Amino acid sequence: MTFVQSIDMVRAERIGPHGVVREAFEEALARSAQALQALRRRHADASLRLLRVPAERGDLAVIGEAAKRLTAGASDLVFLGTGGSSLGAQALVQLADWGVPGLGLLRAGPRAHFMDNLDPLTFGRLLERLPLATTRFVAISKSGGTGETLMQTAAVLAALKAAGLEKRIGEVFSRPERARQGWPPQRASRIARARAGALSRSRHRRRRAFLGAHQCRAAAGGDV
Repeated sequence: MTFVQSIDMVRAERIGPHGVVREAFEEALARSAQALQALRRRHADASLRLLRVPAERGDLAVIGEAAKRLTAGASDLVFLGTGGSSLGAQALVQLADWGVPGLGLLRAGPRAHFMDNLDPLTFGRLLERLPLATTRFVAISKSGGTGETLMQTAAVLAALKAAGLEKRIGEVFSRPERARQGWPPQRASRIARARAGALSRSRHRRRRAFLGAHQCRAAAGGDV
């Protein structure tokens, strides 16, 4: 796929005095030349690894195997994550027509859902309508402690339990290869519940501290 970036349509020669003036553009290019050379050097000697990531191919086989496990027998894939943990994947699946008007509804394979919208009503309705027995969930958090993702995960665990699928949580939730080989099926559920519980306790403590400060101010006749 070829990508071309062009600003021709915003140049002063094309749209008039409010466009980018040639002299200003060339001056900006000259100022950036040194930075561009530095990036090229770091790409050449691989000292800035992220510049080489687009060309890496060594992990494609592992990714392919993970995708096969994730989609086997699945009608729906639900990705739990916010910000970069969701947007990057959304950009990639659009190459396979996800979210593309007209084509999106015709794409083959499981339906993909990216729940980066934290509206609880929408999320609740999704869990009510999904065929949970054939849905697979992937919780994504680089830190492992993203509050929004933990709360989404806790909501999914509750929905699975209510649907009588508690014993299948280890199957319904995607786990890394190491976990798949060595963890008992219930461990993913216990870890997610423990993290969600810790988050709830932390928020409860902060709420009590806030209310306590409020009460002290009110008793002292200060602004509340």
